[in-house]
Amino acid sequence: METGNIQTGNTASNRPVAVDLGLPSGTLWADRNLGADIPEACGNYFRFGEVVPFIQESEDYHLDKLPKNIAGTEYDAATTILGAGWAIPTEGQTKELRRYCKMELLVNNNIFKGVRFTGRNGNSIFLPPTGVKLDFGEMSHMNYGEYWMSNQDNIVKGFSFSYRVFSFSYFYRYLGLQIRPVQTKI
Repeated sequence: METGNIQTGNTASNRPVAVDLGLPSGTLWADRNLGADIPEACGNYFRFGEVVPFIQESEDYHLDKLPKNIAGTEYDAATTILGAGWAIPTEGQTKELRRYCKMELLVNNNIFKGVRFTGRNGNSIFLPPTGVKLDFGEMSHMNYGEYWMSNQDNIVKGFSFSYRVFSFSYFYRYLGLQIRPVQTKI
């Protein structure tokens, strides 16, 4: 699948490359999901606030008291795995991505392939449809991209897209979703 001018870095590694989309805040978005080897791959699923991938044999979700925003904290899988400077995107960073980048829904032969966000500077990132991992490793919504944001109330906020729409959604913390890490420009 063609992914445009995505910066992929070393494809032998699953370490993402920060892509400058020319956003006003200077936020850089990773070229791939956390744990993915290439931009088109899903990567690892994470429960909200857990820093190890969610697998079928996971114990019950046990994190009840988390900060309202886990970005950059000990509960942020992007920070824990990739190091300081990387984080789960905030709601504000995600809204900025949607507002300042051209969003292109990619469909081939009536099959939804994902979303490309292209910044005003011409750089782009691709987000694949990922679905949601339920308890016992079952998958749901495979034609949707379901991604965590770092903000939470009683239910955690995330962003979601399908072949028709991009939206902000609420998810239960015990579900396994993807993380697309961000960096703040230094």
